[in-house]
Amino acid sequence: LLGASSSEAGPLLRCFTEHWDSLTAEYQRTVQLLSLFPGPIGRQGARAVAAVELPELDSLTAAGILRREKGGAYRLNRLWRCFLRRLPAVATASDGGQARFVAHYVVFLERHLPALRSGQQLEALSQLKGERANLARAWQWAVASQNEAALTCLVEGLGHYCDMAGELDAGRQALRDVLARLPGLSAAVEAQLLEWKGWFCYQLGELAAAYQLLARVTSQFPADSPYAARARVRLAIVAAALGDEELAGEAARLSLARAEALGDWPTAAMALSVTGNVFLRQGDSDGAETLLQKSLALSRMVGDRWSMSFALSALARLWQAKGDSAVAVRFLEDSFALRSQLGDHRRAARVLNRLGRFVHQQGELLLAEKAYERAIRYCRHHELTVELTAAMMGLAETARVRGHFAAALSQLQAALQLAVNGQRQPQIVEILFTFTHLLAEIQAQPEPVAATSWDITPGSDVLAHFFMTQTQATGQPMSREQISQMVALFFTQNPYELSQL
Repeated sequence: LLGASSSEAGPLLRCFTEHWDSLTAEYQRTVQLLSLFPGPIGRQGARAVAAVELPELDSLTAAGILRREKGGAYRLNRLWRCFLRRLPAVATASDGGQARFVAHYVVFLERHLPALRSGQQLEALSQLKGERANLARAWQWAVASQNEAALTCLVEGLGHYCDMAGELDAGRQALRDVLARLPGLSAAVEAQLLEWKGWFCYQLGELAAAYQLLARVTSQFPADSPYAARARVRLAIVAAALGDEELAGEAARLSLARAEALGDWPTAAMALSVTGNVFLRQGDSDGAETLLQKSLALSRMVGDRWSMSFALSALARLWQAKGDSAVAVRFLEDSFALRSQLGDHRRAARVLNRLGRFVHQQGELLLAEKAYERAIRYCRHHELTVELTAAMMGLAETARVRGHFAAALSQLQAALQLAVNGQRQPQIVEILFTFTHLLAEIQAQPEPVAATSWDITPGSDVLAHFFMTQTQATGQPMSREQISQMVALFFTQNPYELSQL
């Protein structure tokens, strides 16, 4: 209401204006400075930004301008925030309020960053989550003022938080924006930002972009940089995902040596895990187990759940290769539990999907069905559409192998709708390719299979309708290449080219 025009706001606006005018100039300045906080206002933050102590905060609370929250922090009343937006931000602009705000959150992160890779990890993440809006505001102002010293600290705090909490898209977008806005950054700061961007690209499945960025920054960091070891182990992880075992092993070796020299044990643990994975792929399961157990022990020693989860997932792969499914499942469950504790729901869901694939490969189809159903519930609860689509595809495959064709079609149709809504072309191609083989299998059955039509109402899901039309017209399943072309053309919205395909 207070955001409306003066004539529309009427009596309420006059009431706030009279209250505001009754405050002393010093109180007005204090309130404007406190309005810099979009999130909670802690006592240390209030002291650093507005030079106020507990008595003033309690006085403003009694006046209804602030409200006290359960944890002891304060928050500006929403209506007062709307009112203050109408006023010129004299105090915040000319009194150095924004600079003090940024400086306060640099100090805040310097205090909490070491705990993010230690036994106090969950508490530190909780602190950062509570201050998420304020940290984003500090980042925004540090970028606007081109404060490289602040950016160096803020990118570490926001990077670790977005990584551990699974806010990968938000982290990558923030880095894209700052790199586009500030082309004249120093080489060291640019390398730090590009390293985080490369890591987020990897986590989002963009392996080529991740490799390009991380390979570039490993040569940009000075040899004594605290980020050099981390950049190399991240490059090793991406190289392993791309199948370049030689580069993965070499980058992990260099990372381990540097991390041990610095006492950076979480990075050292990650390097050991990567090297263990390389050994496993080369057939040295004993060497792999030694390295992975050492990685897990090191992670547990420092209390870093992130590197612990990474080591557990690698150990699950090892025991899967050894043929001990019970141990492999236990490691995957432990990895899932750690991811969930961190609030990293995206990667926790991926662990559940991996668990489903693993038990399916072992021929435990009922267990696979339960694992995928569990993943679907988890993904729906946390609104993870990419991982939900993958879980539905896995459940469809399990249903197909069990001969439950109607259930398989139903899951594929639901997965296709999600993938089309998100315009995720690789997933769409895989779903439609799977459907071609499922349809061929159904048609090859000696007896008709009931209730296996692709249920498409008129005008809904043009892509699925076109796919059905093509399949029925040719009488032959479409190849993955044909489907890929069709999907690409569909998203260019070129009906003529589609009709000629």
